[in-house]
Amino acid sequence: MILTQVLVFLFGLSSGILMRIGFERYDDRYRYPMRQFQELRKRIISSLTLHMALLCSPAFVPTDGSKLNAEEHVKASDELRALSADLDSFISTLYSPRSSIEKWVTKNAQRDLPPRGDLVQAKDNLMGLSHAFFLPANTRDDSGDRGERNRKHANRIRQLLRAPG
Repeated sequence: MILTQVLVFLFGLSSGILMRIGFERYDDRYRYPMRQFQELRKRIISSLTLHMALLCSPAFVPTDGSKLNAEEHVKASDELRALSADLDSFISTLYSPRSSIEKWVTKNAQRDLPPRGDLVQAKDNLMGLSHAFFLPANTRDDSGDRGERNRKHANRIRQLLRAPG
C-alpha cells in the first residue's frame, strides 16, 4: 500500500517536472522569439509613424563644407539605422543554422512572424529609408514625389512585418 502511494507520488512528480521542462523549451524556442518580434515591430512602426513628416521633407546637405543644421533628421536617420541593425540581429539569431524555427515559421505562416525573406526585405527598406532624410544641396526639390515614394516604402515595411492596420 505504501509502496503504491510512493510510486504514484514519484510518477506524478516526474510527469510535472517533464511537463515544465517541455513547456520551458517550447517557450524559449517559439514564444520568446514571437514576443521579441512583436516588440521590435512595435518600435519600427512607431518610429516610421513618428518620423514620416521628416521623410516627406528631407534636409539639404551643404556642399560648401558648412555644418548641417538638421539635428532632428540626423537623430531620425540614426534611429532607423539602429532599428535596421536590430532587425538584422533578430533575423541572424532566429534563423541560425542550429534553429528549427524556420520550418515552424514556414508551416505556420498565418501567424505573426513573417518568413525570413520578408524580414530581410524590411531590413533593407529600413536602411534605405534612413538615407532618405537628406538631399545634396544642389538637388531639385521634388518633395511631393519623394514624400510619396517614402510613404510607399514605409507602407511596404509595414506589410512585410505584417503590421495590422
